[in-house]
Amino acid sequence: MGLPTRAQVESGWSNAIKLIDQTWLYGSKNATNFVALLQTLQPLLFGDYSADAAGTAQALRSLLAGAVSRPVIQTLMRPFMKMYCQDVIGRTDLTTDAAMLAEIYKFFVDNRLRVTGRGITYGTPTAKAGNIGTVQLTRLTQDRKNFPIESCMLDAKRCRCIVDQNTGAQGQGAETWYLEGQTPGPDDLIRSGSGLTQNITGLTADDSKLSNADFRNFTATTPVVGGLTTTLTDITDWTCSPAVSGTTYQLDNLAGKIFRVPPSNSLANCYSLVLLATALMTQKLSLRNTKLDLNTPYNLAIVWNRQIAAASGTLKIRMGNTETVVAVAAQTGWQVTQCPPSRGWSNWYEVFAQDDLQIAIDWTSSGGSLYIAEILLVPGTPATSNFGMDGWFWMLPNSTAKWAAPRVNDEFNFSDLVTGADGKNQRTMAYGFPGFYFPSAVGSGITFSDA
Repeated sequence: MGLPTRAQVESGWSNAIKLIDQTWLYGSKNATNFVALLQTLQPLLFGDYSADAAGTAQALRSLLAGAVSRPVIQTLMRPFMKMYCQDVIGRTDLTTDAAMLAEIYKFFVDNRLRVTGRGITYGTPTAKAGNIGTVQLTRLTQDRKNFPIESCMLDAKRCRCIVDQNTGAQGQGAETWYLEGQTPGPDDLIRSGSGLTQNITGLTADDSKLSNADFRNFTATTPVVGGLTTTLTDITDWTCSPAVSGTTYQLDNLAGKIFRVPPSNSLANCYSLVLLATALMTQKLSLRNTKLDLNTPYNLAIVWNRQIAAASGTLKIRMGNTETVVAVAAQTGWQVTQCPPSRGWSNWYEVFAQDDLQIAIDWTSSGGSLYIAEILLVPGTPATSNFGMDGWFWMLPNSTAKWAAPRVNDEFNFSDLVTGADGKNQRTMAYGFPGFYFPSAVGSGITFSDA
């Protein structure tokens, strides 16, 4: 007997998934479902033998929940995973679930294979009214192959400040935040509540992968007393065009003209860089032998202010091959601009990579002077739980007239919901194997169809 074809393996696999899925739908999702029927029965039980009936009904629930539990899903799916790896892909050396699923994901990517996606609308973190801190929680839900991360749990999530500068944080901006999901359901019939718990730390210039990210290190021909430093000859670790001189580059450390003080710095040694004319500043990661992780997304953020000295012109910031362009004209207060301009595929190294990768600040001036406070090149923090992967997060400063450090109980909230067709193959495998999902599509291009 010959080896089964991909179509044959997928047909059997999708029908095995349907066994699980239909049982789960009857358990808690259909218009008439077991959980609802049990809830109807319970208040109707009277008399001497009601406890016996209640116990038997609960036992039935336990049996049904066990039939759709993660261990059962894994046991039923594993033979198909093995067949797929051995007979379709040709890998006979893979034995663990993680290795097989990684190979299947790669095979789908390489061969443009897709399942029906889950139709998830990912929530955007929103600051709670009354927050003290001027920060933003940004989120990435796209993986490095440009597919939605569909192993997340569909629940409400909260990110709350639990340690601020007065209760243990290293300094302003380095607060600890606690990201949490809802409590998981009582059994596998109720797939709600991720049980997610993840600490996220606020990001400052101290966390930047760039050297001298807040311009505290420089060379000047005259001592710095206060206010503007007008005799600069070098800005450490930055390559500048035109060359550094007081006619184009200055530093300002007046208290009203700096954004904030990173934990490792002091107010006396904190500066804003002032660009008086058109200038290009670059820094190569090879300068300090800085290495990036292929499996981690990165975000570039620049804190700048045009209002202080009436700057106008065009500001471009580049992270390798990715660029954000801002028309500088009427903005007020401190602005935080990110590159790429929205979280997505371009946050991954494979997209923004270039030979001898560098970060660039490209300012074309048409008037006034531009103040720049910080350049943050920072990795995302993954949010994982026993139920899957909820994306990557950055706690960054927000655009504001004046920086305010977060306070304990400052909070962000968001929810993930299914608003489209929820693919059976995807949701069953994502639940059975936390963190895994197939490359997916919506509408067309589906090659591994739901049964």
